[in-house]
Amino acid sequence: GRPGITLRECSIAIVGATGAIGRAMALLLAPFVRRLYLIGNPASSSASMTRMIQIGEEIVAGRHDLSQTFAFAKGPLQSQIELLGRAESLRDRVLALEQSGALVLTSDWSEGLPHADVIVTATNSPDAAIRPDQPAQGAIICDISRPSNVSRDMATQRPDVFVYDGGVVQLPQGSELGMHTDLEKGLCYACMAETMLIALEDSLTLASLG
Repeated sequence: GRPGITLRECSIAIVGATGAIGRAMALLLAPFVRRLYLIGNPASSSASMTRMIQIGEEIVAGRHDLSQTFAFAKGPLQSQIELLGRAESLRDRVLALEQSGALVLTSDWSEGLPHADVIVTATNSPDAAIRPDQPAQGAIICDISRPSNVSRDMATQRPDVFVYDGGVVQLPQGSELGMHTDLEKGLCYACMAETMLIALEDSLTLASLG
């Protein structure tokens, strides 16, 4: 990735923004970034746009603001949200952010991917793939999708792009699941790790969408 760039300088694209994971990533990252691209499903662009506007409204409302939890500087997007005040409706504030270019809602991958410093993929599509010609120079791709949303040619054709698997967790102290998966020993999927942590906490209040 680009050396020395901070989160508040980053433009971040979330592919599959209308899904549960994409929405969570959007709400998590919004307070800290320069520009946020929410990229929906091109096969259902109208429904995706409606859902992305709703996510935009959640962002401007600040109901899930985690900026006090993490030690990152507030980003330009968040600063613009605060400048808008609360005189207008949530929808109008989302439209104002769109007009400023700080928030981009689209179902066109080519609109967001070439301009993003960081790309987060979180779709459930077996066909969608980020082509080697799409990411910006030195981009970072966090691939959470199962199956992967990154072209197999990325490694050979774009060595400047750093791709890592955001959907896999290393088990502690060399633990093994005792069951077969397509992962190496000592690794498990993030959704499985979440379930195990909730069970170990013995708390029914931690159960999430899945």
